[in-house]
Order: sequence, then structure tokens, then C-alpha cells
Amino acid sequence: MHLPQNIKYLRKSQGITQEELGGHFNLSYTAVGKWERGENAPTAHILVALADFFSVSLDDLVKTDLSARPQVQGKDEGDDVANKLAELEAQVKANHERLMAGSGAEAYQEQLEIFKRQLIRRHPDAARDLGLID
Repeated sequence: MHLPQNIKYLRKSQGITQEELGGHFNLSYTAVGKWERGENAPTAHILVALADFFSVSLDDLVKTDLSARPQVQGKDEGDDVANKLAELEAQVKANHERLMAGSGAEAYQEQLEIFKRQLIRRHPDAARDLGLID
């Protein structure tokens, strides 16, 4: 299970403090610290919200070493978008068969919508350039 290191990795990669992350979920920074040290785990509800917050699948948040994924090196906010797009592309390639089987296409669309919401919230100028908002 990679949950503790993934929470820490994703938090740090987005420049968020433990206090900021905890505040987003109405929790203390000590709760986040315990998650990152593996002393405690978030509730199922918080796990789903964390996956949405970081724009990753719940499966990847828990099972995949996200720090081992290749990252596109960027210089500005637009490059952050490129990093997210590269991450999404890698996720699609890694899960292609699962996504195309049964209700997988719906899960894929759901992940795309989550990504779009995160992009709009965090990078409105880039989202505007991509035609996601007016």
C-alpha cells in the first residue's frame, strides 16, 4: 500500500502544507501528518475526497507509487497543466483495458470531469485557453 507516501508526495508536489491540506477537509495538520507517517488512515469518505482533490483515481492513490511516475518538467503554470495532462495520459494507458471494459468508459469520463474541475479551479487561465470556460 502506497497511501502514506502518495499523500505526502502529492501534497508536496502541489506546494501545499499539511495545515492547508487538513484545513481543506476541516481536519488538523496533525491528522495529515499521521496519514503521511502511516500511523492512521483517512476515512473512506476522506479517501475519495483526497483522490478528487489531487485528481487521481482512488485505486492509484492507494495502490500505485505515484512518485515513481515520469513527470514532465515545467517552468510555469502552463507547464503544470502539461504535467497533469501527461499524468492523465499515463493513467489512461496503464488502465486501458479496465477503462474500456463494461462500465470502465463511464469511470474514464468521470475521471476526465474530475480533472477538468481541478484544472478550472487551480488554473483558470489555462482552462480558458483550452476552451473549458468562457
